[in-house]
Formats: sequence, C-alpha cells, structure tokens
Amino acid sequence: MSGPLQQIEKSSVAQEIVRNQAILRRADKHGVMVVAAEEGMHPATLWRMKQRRDGGKSLYDRRHLNSGPASSIDDTRKGWALAYMSGRQQVKMSVVCRELNKVALREGWPQTDYQALKRAIRALPSDLRVLLAEGSRAMFEKSSLVGRREHSRPLALVQMDASEMPVYTIHPATGEMIVPWITGVVDACSRVVPHLEFHLAVPDAIQAVAALTNAFLPKDDETNPFFGLAEVVQTDNAKIYTGTVMSGVANRAGFVLDPVPLHSPGANGKVERFFGTFKTRFAATLAGYTRQSHGKSKAKNFGVIPWEVLKSLGRRFLLEYHSSVHSELGVTPWEAWHEPISSAPGYYVPASEIRKNMRVEVSCVVRREGVAVLGSNYSGASLNGLVDEEIVVLTSAMGGDQSVDAYHRSRFIGRLRPREFVADEINTTRTARKVSLTRFRARMRDSLSEQPPADGSITVRPREERARIKKERAKKPGKHAVRTVRLTVEEELLP
Repeated sequence: MSGPLQQIEKSSVAQEIVRNQAILRRADKHGVMVVAAEEGMHPATLWRMKQRRDGGKSLYDRRHLNSGPASSIDDTRKGWALAYMSGRQQVKMSVVCRELNKVALREGWPQTDYQALKRAIRALPSDLRVLLAEGSRAMFEKSSLVGRREHSRPLALVQMDASEMPVYTIHPATGEMIVPWITGVVDACSRVVPHLEFHLAVPDAIQAVAALTNAFLPKDDETNPFFGLAEVVQTDNAKIYTGTVMSGVANRAGFVLDPVPLHSPGANGKVERFFGTFKTRFAATLAGYTRQSHGKSKAKNFGVIPWEVLKSLGRRFLLEYHSSVHSELGVTPWEAWHEPISSAPGYYVPASEIRKNMRVEVSCVVRREGVAVLGSNYSGASLNGLVDEEIVVLTSAMGGDQSVDAYHRSRFIGRLRPREFVADEINTTRTARKVSLTRFRARMRDSLSEQPPADGSITVRPREERARIKKERAKKPGKHAVRTVRLTVEEELLP
C-alpha cells in the first residue's frame, strides 16, 4: 500500500490509538459506565478495550479506516452517497460504501466506514429512506408517498374502504358460520363514521355505492345524526371503486373520486386506523373473534353471535366511538363534526337530490314479463317490442324504487313501474281465492251448526251454553259422520 491511502491509514491508526488511550484514562478515573455514556459507547466495548490494553494488545481496531469518529460523515460524502443511491434501485449499502471510498481516494476525502454510512442513512426521514432503497421515480409511482391531508371542515374529504371483520357469525339464510365484511366511510376532518355497512360476503361495486349513499343520506337514528354530500371521496385502487359504476355515480352526484396511488394504504390512513380501532376495541371482545387461538372451536362452544345481533352491536359501538375523545383530535368526533359543520356546502344538499343522483346503471335483458332489477320486477309500455333486448336501468343501489329510468342504446325510452310477473300474479290470485273460499265455507258451517232443526221447537240458549255445545260438537267425528236428530214432542195434558 502506498500513496495517499497509506498516509490516510497511518493517520487513522494514530488518531484512533490516541483517542482510545484518552478514553481509557478517563475510564480509570471516572468509571467505565460514566465514560461509556459520555462517549455514546456500549460499556462492553470499553471493557474489551481495557482488556486489550492490559493484555498488551493494540488499541487500533482494524475493521475500518475512518479518520474521525465513526458516526461523523460530512455533507459532501453524504450527498454523493444519496445521489448514487437515488439512481440505482435496491443497491446494497456495502456497494455504496465501496464506491464512495473509491471517489474519496481520487478527490482526497476521508475514508468512510460502512457502519457510519449506515447510521447516516438510517437517520434520514422514513419516506426518503424508502425512495432511496427502492428507487426514486419507480418507487413513487408504486407506493406514492403522499403528504398528510388535513381539512378544517367536515365533508371536504371522506375516506372509504372495505375490510374483513374478524368475527364469526351465522348466515341468516344458510345457517353456516361465516366471516362477514364491513365497509367504512370516515370523515377526514372529524373522524366521524357516517355509516358502517355490514356484508355477508366480499362487497361488489353496487354494494359499495349503497354504503356511500347511506353515508350521505340522513338516518332515522338520533345516535347517528351525520349526513351530507362529500366533496372528495378517497378510496384504494380496488375494481369496485375504480370501475364504471362508481365513476358514473361520482359524475352524476358531483363529488370527486380520488383513488390513492398503488400499494399505498397509508394514504387512506384514517379509515385504516378506524378499522384497527374497530377490530381491537370491538371485534376482539366478542366470543367469535377469529384471531384468537382456536377461535372457530371457541365460537362453536360458547355460541356464535347472530347476524342481526352483530349489526346491532356494531351500531352501538359507533355511538361509543363518536362519544370518546380521539387521541389525535383532543376532542370527541361528535364535537369535531358539529362545531364546523355549518361551513360545509354538502350539508345543505337536499336528501331527494342525493338519492336521485346516487343511482347506478344496471344492465338487464327484457323478458315478456318485464325486467328484474336488484330483486324487484319492473314493467311498462316502453318495453313493447324489446323482448330479448338488453337495456340499461338507472336505479337506486339499495333497490326497491317506485320507478326506474330505462335506456335502450343510450336513448331514454321511459320509466318503468314495479309489477309482479305473470306467474307470480297467477299464483297469488289462486292462493287468495283458495283462502277466501276456505274462510267462506268455514263461516257457512258455523252458521248452519247454530241453526235449530227445521221441524223442532226453537229453544233459546244462553251464550255460554251455545259455546259449550259448539265445543262438544267439534270433538265428535268428522263431517262425513251421520248425525241423528232427536225430536221431542210435548203433548198437552187434558184436564
């Protein structure tokens, strides 16, 4: 070894030996623990240095060539390392240190230790470390380190997402044990949850629109007085949010649909945090919690919460959540919502307008009986001549509308009204006629049984006696049995 590198090594060795000797003299005078705390060293490191000195060994650590303290790297070397890392995705720190020392020899800089460089990079902000480790532009497009978005009034931004609820419940139709899903809508300003939708399975796009509609509309519930049209709705990049169904609703209703960048759940952090609170403070306290040891067997042994009861308990938890002080806000979500709500324009949008604009487009095929849309049957004169044709129906995501708009080949053809299919009408009519005839025959039998024989004497009996006779007749054989009539003839005795 010759040249500048040899000079740097000799200088580094001398400086490190002198420094270690000074530290050991202070340790002998003031104690190992005190000096180790002052120098930022581990006490075990200082004890090993004393052992080397007492054993006659060198005080120089040959694992690095750093001329100064191990943690000191000047801005010039640090800037070169950051520039080198930003241009290379997932480069190893050892490679960066090796290349930096090559440049240091050429430029006359001090040599850099691997651990010192690693500590310097570790001291950077977390978002910058991720960008350097994964690559600048490519990583930004994938994970999108977005800034924190704060708003001073409610309904300026709401975050929406769906998550699996870690609790077993009973399917109301099949009776099987299932793990339900929930869709949450969280206001970014007040952390209020205007609506929490429960699903028996993974929600689709129409169910997502239904949950958002319920969040915007007033609820007939004094414990949940939160409603209004949001200006921006932030979601992840799931297909149920980025598809044509949700985008069409956003265009009609007038809010901005703002999906977060790919692979960045932290950008939707407020609703993610609510899900965490909901699972730890509510789901974890139930008997059917799935994340406990042998959760399914425990749910079977101790009883599974029914579906309707689970939803009721979830709504009760929302009241507790809205009434508890939020650790970040310093007040309850209820207070954070009601104080500045008067400045939110979406709070004054009529519910009828929200309900009208939040309709979804559903494609269906016309049959002779009409069309079936979200569990309801519709028909009308505008469907004449369109049998087996595909039309688009504009209806509420919850279904059950009194009228829906029909479009054929992007042309409005009219409104459809609810109507039962022909087969249903026939079955309903037959059932109604059968029930009415059965009731009529029963009334006729009762009236005939109360009439006296045609050739017998009329005897007026009290009400209780008639009831007793009727009860006794009901115990006798059926209607095909022969009834005997006993006639009593009273003869007038002559004097």
